[in-house]
Amino acid sequence: MIFSSNFKCLFNIYIVAFFLMVGCNSYAPLGEAITKTGDHNYESGVKLSVIESYGLIEYQLKGKDDGVLIESKTRASMYQNWIIVWDGTYLWFSSSDIGSVVWVNEGGKYISNKLMKKSQLRKKMPDDIKKFTNY
Repeated sequence: MIFSSNFKCLFNIYIVAFFLMVGCNSYAPLGEAITKTGDHNYESGVKLSVIESYGLIEYQLKGKDDGVLIESKTRASMYQNWIIVWDGTYLWFSSSDIGSVVWVNEGGKYISNKLMKKSQLRKKMPDDIKKFTNY
């Protein structure tokens, strides 16, 4: 009788632990405005990591195979306002101290483009970036 109740208790603990590990896998919505550091996983398998390093914002976008697609080279201050949006095609980054860039896939390689008011990409700009930049 004691064995049976201990077994049931242990079994229940394993079941709860399993569901906690499996059930905690939430995904960031595409087009979500990111304004905090951390890892943001997308359902497609893409992962956006945003970190603070020596007072600067650094970000990296990795593909499904964990290969680096985009790695920031910006000098944006952590202490200024900033925003990042991954819409599934473009990675948008804007900072109040260095301006805005959009990363575009050109021939399998992402290229950083300075986002100007007359840029053709303004038509594709997410609403959160438009609000942030006042475009």
